[in-house]
Amino acid sequence: MEALRVSPDGARLAMLRVSGGTRSVWVAAIGRDAAGKPTSVGTPVAVSGLSVGIADVSWAGRTTVVALRDAGASSGAGPAAGGGSGGGAGGGSASASELATVPLGGFLTTLAFPSGKAERLTGGAASTNVYVTTSDGQVYARSGSVWQSVGGDLAGLRYPG
Repeated sequence: MEALRVSPDGARLAMLRVSGGTRSVWVAAIGRDAAGKPTSVGTPVAVSGLSVGIADVSWAGRTTVVALRDAGASSGAGPAAGGGSGGGAGGGSASASELATVPLGGFLTTLAFPSGKAERLTGGAASTNVYVTTSDGQVYARSGSVWQSVGGDLAGLRYPG
């Protein structure tokens, strides 16, 4: 596992898994006891369309996974976290990136990233609350279907979860 992200409600875990040079996203339920303390992690399920060229993963709300991936990566078929793995080869090193949004049980949508190679992703309460950091340290915020540069010196962005 390269990254683990807990959903904002604490009920699910998104995992960025690396196997044989391929980076893919998996989701599992978090089991809790009567007091609400985490006790287990359920069986991970691959998120359809997020199995090729993934750079980072986050949650955008309780049940929507967002990921940075190489532009043009296979989008897979079928509903998320239930179907195929999308096919294709490893992590890739394309210079263009895109934001892939997948509601659990829904279908993947993408939004092209405007410039540079996106490396880190931070999601918020909805898929419209997403921030991306590029390889040169620039930060962009999603604003509808466009990206806006966020000025200033930022060391890191994270929402709770």
